[in-house]
Amino acid sequence: MFSEEGYEKTYEWALRFIKEYPNCNMLIWQTAVMLDARRITDKCTNQEKYDKQINAWYELALHDENEEIQHHVLKI
Repeated sequence: MFSEEGYEKTYEWALRFIKEYPNCNMLIWQTAVMLDARRITDKCTNQEKYDKQINAWYELALHDENEEIQHHVLKI
C-alpha cells in the first residue's frame, strides 16, 4: 500500500482500521512500528505531523496487560 498509495493514504487507512479494532493492542503496536519505520525510511514529507498519533499508539501498547506486547514496545 505504501508503494502504490503513498504514506498519507496508508496512514489514513491505518487510522480507520484501528478504529474498527480499538482494543487490539498487538495490531496498534504493529501499525505504529510499520508507520514509524516507513515514515523515517521513506520520503515522507512533514514527518512531525504523525509523531503524536504514532507515539500515542506506542503508549497504548506499552500499557497493555500482555507482557509480550509491553516487551516489544520497550525494545523500540
